[in-house]
Parts: sequence; C-alpha cells; structure tokens
Amino acid sequence: MMSSNIEIVLFAVLGILFMQTGVNAQCVRGNGYAYCPDADALYLLTETSLGAITVSHKEIKWRINFPEDAAASELVVAADRVVFAVRQYPSSILAFDALTGDAVWHVERNRIETMGSQGPYIFAETDDPEGLIALDSRNGKIVWSHEGKKRGFAHIIKSSNGELLTTLFAVDIHSGRILKRWPRDWDVSTATFAGDLRVIGTRYAWPRHETLAAYSGTDFKLRWTWSDPKKPIVAGIVGGAEDLLVATYPEESFGPGDATLEWISASTGKTVHTKTITADYMLLPDPIAMVHGLAIFVMADTESTGVVQAFDAATGEQKWIAHTDRRLTDGPVCDERRCFIGSVTHEVLEIDAQTGAQTWLSLPKE
Repeated sequence: MMSSNIEIVLFAVLGILFMQTGVNAQCVRGNGYAYCPDADALYLLTETSLGAITVSHKEIKWRINFPEDAAASELVVAADRVVFAVRQYPSSILAFDALTGDAVWHVERNRIETMGSQGPYIFAETDDPEGLIALDSRNGKIVWSHEGKKRGFAHIIKSSNGELLTTLFAVDIHSGRILKRWPRDWDVSTATFAGDLRVIGTRYAWPRHETLAAYSGTDFKLRWTWSDPKKPIVAGIVGGAEDLLVATYPEESFGPGDATLEWISASTGKTVHTKTITADYMLLPDPIAMVHGLAIFVMADTESTGVVQAFDAATGEQKWIAHTDRRLTDGPVCDERRCFIGSVTHEVLEIDAQTGAQTWLSLPKE
C-alpha cells in the first residue's frame, strides 16, 4: 500500500521540520541504546526497563519497568519519541515520550526484526517478503508499506539523506519507492553514506568476491568495487567524502580471529594502508568509528572484558588503548568528541575519543 502524492509531499515537509527541531536531529544509535546530543540524553533499554540518562550529569531523567519476558530490542529515537520493538509473535512496537517516558502509542505486527528512524519516521522490517513499513512517530500510523514477490528480508542498516539502506535495496524514506536494488547474489552485511556515495559491503560474495561497492548518490551508478578473496566479510564501513575505513574479517564474526582495518580512497576504491588486529576472544559486528582523524576499534577481549583502541587515520599509528571490566557487545557510535559502546551487562561505556577516559552509564537494578 502506497501513500497518495499529497500525503507524500506532506510527510516530506513534516520530515524537514522534524529533522530541524526534533530531539533526534543528531542522535547516534547502538545495540539497545541511543545517544541524542541535542537532548543531552542517553536512552537505554535493558531486559526489564527503559530509561533516559542525562549524560552531562549522569542522572536518571525517567525510567519505566516492564516484564522480564518482554524480550525488548531495537531501540530507536525519532521526533521526541523513544521507540522499541518486542520480539514476540505477534510483535509490538511501543513508543514513549522522550522527555517524560509516558507511553504514547503501540502497534501490533506479526513479526518485527530490525528497525531504523529518520526525521518523523520509524522504519520496521516485517515478516512479509521484502517487507518494510514506515510509521509516523507521533501517532504510530502507517505512512507507507512495501512488500515484494521475491522471498527475502530487508534488514535495515542505515538511514540518511532521505534514504533508507537495507540488505536488499535503497528506499526513499518519504514514499517507500525503491531507488536501487543490490545485485541478487550479494549477501549485503553493512552499508554507509560517504559524501555523495552509498557504499555497501558484503560477506561471502563468491565467486566474484566483490566485497565493497560504491554507488553515486543521485543516480546510483556503480562507481567502483573493491575485493579481496582472503577477507570475504565486511564487518563495518565508516568515513566521508575522501576516505573510508573498512573492517574486514576472514571468518564469521562472534569468535576469535584477525580483523583488518583498511583505509580506502572514497573516490577510487584504492587501499591507502592497512592494519591487522588479533582478537583472542571475539570480533564484533560494526566494530569501527571515525572521530576527528582517529579510527576507533572495539573487540571483546575475554568473556568478561573488552578492549577499545584508537589509531591515527592518516598513519595507522596507535594513539591509545583502553581495557574494560565488562565484555563489549557491539561497535562504537560516536559524536564529535566521545563514543558509546554497549556491553553484555546492558551498561553503556562512554569513552573520550581523544584520551580513552572511561565512564559507565547504566540504569539502577530494581
């Protein structure tokens, strides 16, 4: 079901207004948490609660509790709403006021897996073939929905520039129109926006081993591909208009092994320099971030500890290393001066990108 032309224009205008004024204007999101600098708030989801923490003062703004078997996951923030999905059958999408924690709306669907947000929209992957829905974050009403004839799940990866990138295709966020389908034999694992490029990474792209592909942002013409048969898994991509940082693994993640950090020219796809890092316990998905010329890399060191490292993006020289006393579970999400990383204990590590100084943020156990 698609929106009418009038509705599409209206929601496009609302999207611009919300992106200018909403609490999520510059939010960054990790696994079970989201940090919104404009609101000075970290929204954190645990097994039994959802809460908001004032980052500057480390104070609990609000907290709500729910049953332990709710299996909540996939927290997103959009236009003054904090939203998460409950992975049950049927699934529920629940929205709360970002300032007060008051319940606002909920939507029932057969199954919800990955989620995303941009402007006034909440995006959710459904169990339909190629299934996606876009919800108005203010009231939970469906703006548009998409499903296709080909069996496959459109796992949501990233949104920006009025587009939603999934494992199957790129989508216009206002209308749900498919902008570009990725090649059918590519198992897309990650994607990012880099200047005017849309860069996707794959895993096991046999027999071509084209593990990176860069498309122009206006017409989605293929600009270049990058491949290495010895590193068939692209775990993460970050960067900008000039340089990309790519993390590749030779084997599946969630285990020990070597990660290679590749600094790649965004205009040509040529490798500038590389660095190999060995994890004795566990590599993680999306393990990298870039902050003011520093490459931040995260891995699990043991069953109960983690390691965060910072490297000079121009030379690959290590600038600092920080050990943690909780096992880290996902890669960093960063603003201009600090990064946030989730842990197995549902606490979030706040780390200074320039020095490696650590602070832990958590909701009290009740």
